[in-house]
Amino acid sequence: MAILKKLLFFLILISFSATGVMYLLEPIGKLEDKLVVYNNHIISSEEIKKIILENFEDKQAFIKYNSLKMSRLLEAHPLVLDAQVRTRIFPNKSFNIIINEEKPWALFRNKIYTQDFRMIKDYEFSKQGKDFDSVLELHNSILKNESKVIQIKANKELNSKDFKILKRITDATNERLRIIQDKEIYSVELIDDDLALKNEHLTLIFGNYKKKIKSKIQKLDHLLAIIKEHHDEIEYVDLSLDTEEAIIGKRDEQKN
Repeated sequence: MAILKKLLFFLILISFSATGVMYLLEPIGKLEDKLVVYNNHIISSEEIKKIILENFEDKQAFIKYNSLKMSRLLEAHPLVLDAQVRTRIFPNKSFNIIINEEKPWALFRNKIYTQDFRMIKDYEFSKQGKDFDSVLELHNSILKNESKVIQIKANKELNSKDFKILKRITDATNERLRIIQDKEIYSVELIDDDLALKNEHLTLIFGNYKKKIKSKIQKLDHLLAIIKEHHDEIEYVDLSLDTEEAIIGKRDEQKN
C-alpha cells in the first residue's frame, strides 16, 4: 500500500512537472502585451518597450526570453541608471520592468550631468551614434528653458567641487523663489568666478561664487517681499556688493 501511494505521488509530480514545462514552452503571443513598465518618469514606457521589441521576437516560448539580457539592453540607455526585469508566471505570463532613472541636474557644454555630478554615461549629443527619443526631448526642453534641468554657461572648465557649490547656491535660491511663488532658476552663468542666476524674468547677480555666499543669500531673503511686490518691474538684483546693500535694476519699459 505504501508503495502504491509513493507511485501515485510520483506520477502526480511528473504530471505537474510536465504541465509546468509545457506552460513555459507555450508561445506567449505578442511580446509587447507582456511588458509592464514601472517607475519611469523621463523615459516613456513606449521607448522602453521599443528597446526590448527590437531585440526579441514575438511568439517565442516564455523560457526563451532572457530577462538579464533585457536588463542589460535597457541599461545601455543614457538615462537608465539600472533596470530590473522580473518574470511573472502566474496568473499570466509577463515581464515586469522596474526602471531606476538617472537624475539629470545640469547641461554643461553639451553634456548632461546628474545631481551627484556624474556625466551621464559619458554621453555627448554631438558624438552620439544612436538617437534616444527621451534624451533628445530632454536636451531640447533644456535649451528651450522648459525643463527643471538647468543650463550652465561658463568661460572655464568646471570640476565636481564647482558643481557642488553651484548646486548649493541654485537650490538655496530656488527655495527662496518658491516662497514667493516665482519661477525656478533655469540658467547659471559664470564669467571667470562671477555668478549670475536667471529664471524666466529675473537675473540674480552674486559676484564671486566662492565668497560670502551665505551673506548674499541672506540679502536675498530681505528682498523677497520687494521682488514679489514688484515682480513685473524688476529686471535684476545685484547681491555682489561687500556691504549689506543690494542694487535693484528696473525693467526698461521701452523694451516691452
